[in-house]
Amino acid sequence: MTLRLTQAYLSFKELADGRLSLRLGRQRFDDEREWLYDEELDAVRVFYRWSDLSLEASLSRKDLWKRD
Repeated sequence: MTLRLTQAYLSFKELADGRLSLRLGRQRFDDEREWLYDEELDAVRVFYRWSDLSLEASLSRKDLWKRD
C-alpha cells in the first residue's frame, strides 16, 4: 500500500495587520492558463498585500520529501 501525497501545507493568514500570509509544505504552483507551469512543490511561500498591490515570494524545490 502506498500513499500519494500531492498537497499538504499549513497556512497562516492575516499576519502583520492582515497584510502578510505564510504557507509551508507541499503546494501547487500554476499559472493562470495552466499550460505554462503546473507543479506540486515543497515550499515556503510568503504573500504580502498592500492596497492594490501584492507580492508573492517562495523558496521551493521539487520532491524535497518522498511522495509516499
